[in-house]
Amino acid sequence: MDFSFPKSKHLCGKNVIDNLFVNGDKLLAYPLRVVYSLSPIDYSLSSTELSVPTTDIFPSEIDANTAASECAKVPSDSTQVPQNTSLVIPKNPFTSENQSSIPTGVVHSSISSTVEPVRVMFVVPKRFYKHAVDRNRYKRLLREAYRLQQNSLIDVLKKNNLRIDMAIIVINNDFNLSYANIFPKMTKVINKIIENINH
Repeated sequence: MDFSFPKSKHLCGKNVIDNLFVNGDKLLAYPLRVVYSLSPIDYSLSSTELSVPTTDIFPSEIDANTAASECAKVPSDSTQVPQNTSLVIPKNPFTSENQSSIPTGVVHSSISSTVEPVRVMFVVPKRFYKHAVDRNRYKRLLREAYRLQQNSLIDVLKKNNLRIDMAIIVINNDFNLSYANIFPKMTKVINKIIENINH
């Protein structure tokens, strides 16, 4: 089971978040409110990583070997270089011994991304918790409680070929900031979402 919570599982982007709050469904699991949006997705097509477009680091008319050789050229006029000066010629990083799998003139980015079934954000309003240390603590506890229970939600989403964007929002400050109290509240949130999906 995957208990990781990388950045790809974080909900971000102003347009995405604005659309979620305008068009999303809502549910309440006091003291948490959830705004969520479900969308269909075919996981059979997203099992492999999405490739990031290649990046041309050289103009199309100049290949990598040409560019590297241009960097290593020594001026033909000997008066421009003192006789006692030694020149260090850089190695060509695109030679077969260094980058045998990279085609000429193109570098493939090593960054890749996968389609995440869930993207989530946690909101602790300043009007309920005036001090940043309390807001940050609450969000850390929420993230940890979610991280350890996310697999049950992910399994249901994959089974139904769905993905979800959601915001989990604190709606009251009359609550003890302890992990023992927050964990069952997160369980209630996840169970309610699963119930809505199955119905």
